[in-house]
Formats: sequence, C-alpha cells, structure tokens
Amino acid sequence: MRSRRSMLAASVLAPLTAALGSVADAAKKGNKGKRKKGAGKKPRAPKGSPNFVVIVTDDMRASDWQALPKTKALLAPRGVWFPNFLIPTPTCSPSRTSLLTGMHAHNHGVLRSNGPHSGWAAFHANRLEQRTIALRLHRAGYRTMLVGKYQNGYGGRGGVPVGWDEWCATSATGYVNFSVVENGKLRKYRGRRYLTDYMRSKAVRFISTTPRDTPLLLNMNFKAPHSPATPAPRDRNAFAGVAVDRAIPSLSEDDTVLSGKPEWVRQLAPIPRDALDKDEQLRLGTLRSVDQAIAAVVNRLRTTGRLDNTYLFVLSDNGWMRGEHRILDKGVPYASSVCVPMLAWGPRFAASGTDDRIVANIDIAPTIAAAAGIGFPGVDGRNLLDDWSREEMLLEGWSNSRPGWRALRGKTWLYVEYDTDEREYYEYDPDPYELTNRLADWSGHTPTLAEVDADRLAERLNDAKTCRGKACP
Repeated sequence: MRSRRSMLAASVLAPLTAALGSVADAAKKGNKGKRKKGAGKKPRAPKGSPNFVVIVTDDMRASDWQALPKTKALLAPRGVWFPNFLIPTPTCSPSRTSLLTGMHAHNHGVLRSNGPHSGWAAFHANRLEQRTIALRLHRAGYRTMLVGKYQNGYGGRGGVPVGWDEWCATSATGYVNFSVVENGKLRKYRGRRYLTDYMRSKAVRFISTTPRDTPLLLNMNFKAPHSPATPAPRDRNAFAGVAVDRAIPSLSEDDTVLSGKPEWVRQLAPIPRDALDKDEQLRLGTLRSVDQAIAAVVNRLRTTGRLDNTYLFVLSDNGWMRGEHRILDKGVPYASSVCVPMLAWGPRFAASGTDDRIVANIDIAPTIAAAAGIGFPGVDGRNLLDDWSREEMLLEGWSNSRPGWRALRGKTWLYVEYDTDEREYYEYDPDPYELTNRLADWSGHTPTLAEVDADRLAERLNDAKTCRGKACP
C-alpha cells in the first residue's frame, strides 16, 4: 500500500489555504486588540430567539459521567442522550475549533494542540475568528460570552476575538494560581481561588446581567478533568477508594494483547495499576465542582425565566485513554479517545430520550445556527434537529510523537490507516475492547478481513479525508 505521509500536505494544507483565505477576505476584519467604538448599533435579535449554553469538559471519558449526578438529574429527564457522539480529531485545539466552526480539522487547519499547524497560532493565522458561530450570533443580536479555555497558546495575544461581548479566557490554566484574560486585560488569581468556581461565578453573573429581551450564547470550557487533576479542597476525598476495573481486557499487561496493534503501540511499556487508581480518583474529584457549576447555571437560567427557551449541550473536547492498550493520552482513534456521550436539552429535542445516530462536535454549530434561524455556510456538520442518519464518521489525527492517522467509524466497527501504512479494523459486537485487529499483517498475524472489504473501506476513506461540506460522511 502506498505511503500516506507524503499525501498530507497536498490533500489538507494546500486547498485549505485558498478556502480559508476566500472566506476571511469576504468577511470584515475582527477586533485584534481593544474593542472598537462607534461601529454602529448592534442589531436586535427577533423576539423569542432561543438561548444557547455550550459546556465543554477537558479530557472527560464516557465513564466520567458518573461524577456529574446533578447534571444528569437536572437535564436528562427533559433532555436527550447522544451515546454515539464522536470527536473527529480527538485533541484539544482541533476539537474546540471544530466546535466553533462546524468544520473538520483538514478544512479549518488547526491540526494539533502544539507544534506545526496548532493551537491559537493556526487558528489566528487561518483567520478563523471570522468563522465562528459566536460571531454569527453576535451579528444577529445575541450577547455572547466565553469563559475558560480558548485555544492552546492563546495567552491574550490578539486581544478579544471578534464576536464575543464578554471574554474571560484562561491563559495559565492551573486549577489554582491561574491567569485569565478578562475583556482584554490579563488578571492573575493566586491563593485559594479555584478555577471552576471562578468560571461558575462569571457564568452566573453573565446570565443575570443579560437583558431579558436579549438572547445569549454562553460557552463554558472547563479544565476538568485534565491531568494533573486537582480537585477543589471540598472534593479532595470525594472518590477515595475508587479503583479502575482490573478485569477490563484492554488493560492487560500481557504483551500478546498488543500483538495486533501497530508498532508504536506495541513498543509502549506497562502502566502501574496503582497510579491509574489515584489518577482516577483525582480526575473524578475535579468533576464534582463542574457538576455544581452546571447546576448553578441551570438554576440561574430557571430563575431568570430563560431555561425553557434554552438549548444546552454538555460534552467533552475529547476522551481519554485510561491505560487501555498502555496509552495514557488522547488523540488516538480508539473508542475511549473519540467517543464520549453528549447530553443535550432544548425546545426541539425529544424529552428523556436517546438518539443513537452517529453525531459529532462539528454538528453543534450548524444546530445552533438552525435553531437561531441564521445562516452559517461552509460547515461540514449537520443540524441535529433535522431527520437524517450517518453510516460512518471521518476521524483524523496528527501528532508530534506518533504516526498520523485517518479513520472511518461506524456504530459497530472502526477502520484506521496510519501514515506508516499499517491498518486496523475492529468489529465492536464481538470485540468491544478493540483487541482483535482483523487487518494485522505483520509477524505472527494474517488478515482475517476479506481483501475486497478492506479495499472498499480504503476507497471510502480516501474519498472522505479531503471532504468538504455535504460531501462529508
């Protein structure tokens, strides 16, 4: 099979430059520093326009939902679960960019969180401030706020991005001793202030101070449960004694369990199980304060009379490999990295239901635009309020320390191609822990997937990895 590494620049970066340039040139330049004055009166949104609250955790696994009981109790009875919610590029900056723009990473160009084509530098260089759902809503008369994480490497450079009325973006992102760019000014918080509690107070105040006849967009991007996890003092022992299930086959220390994996995985060393237990306790502990913050936001929406006309989305920027296949990281194509259920609530979502469609973070911005009744062209995602289904989702990953990859994932299967020409194929019904790679063709293995089926998957992936708009699966 031909190498895919040499195809990357031509298939991703070249068309990207032209596409993003034409979009940005057609838009007005954003505010790169202090807020401009005298730019004209802000338009008024139509009466009855819905509100939007997008809440994003950082590196939360599907199993971490156990630490959010208040959130589930408040939202699940009238909300909808999306169990097949996927993160197409499962790492911080690419994922957050997809959330704001509705675009796949190969189209928006933020490919990593650090290194080449990464973080705020790529976001700003590609003029993506002009492509966010926040700017669209702002221009439609919404009051907008971001509180928490924005882009890796932001640090306040470029000032307050266009489209945001209130801006509290973290710069140094510790759980304590953190820094925040507050409407263009850097403030350092030291001592006993806890980041999640700071975000909670800012969000509640934003809701309270927004005029009743003005709809709002609130984007809360928590640090929790990102490692090194530091729970609030009140939650330090909330999950003491919790242990990672030793019976999970993908946590086995037996080398034979990894024999069907690509070379970079087979070279990984075993992870001490006691270290996993402690990390699990701390990670879950950080989510207790997130749960309390979400409850406070929901309560303030209720007391201000907004809740019944609000769409809320609770999701993670990506998942987390908690030692599966000896990986403590994200950014890989395996289930724990790319699949974290989302809980959504809103006037047009089915109450107390489950939507098992394959959906993704690229679908959030188009959904918000549709619910608000505004246009949002150039997206790869789909409106979740419409009736449609996906057979598969494109996944893609770039890394500074391991091979890049592209993949297709259906509800019951995963197909992966690496830049090293290694391939993987798993079927989840008989193999939920991704142990048996049916395309392993290295020493000790013979592929068990028919070549005609493998070729068909390769053709579909080849078509998808440069897709744009409605052509994306």
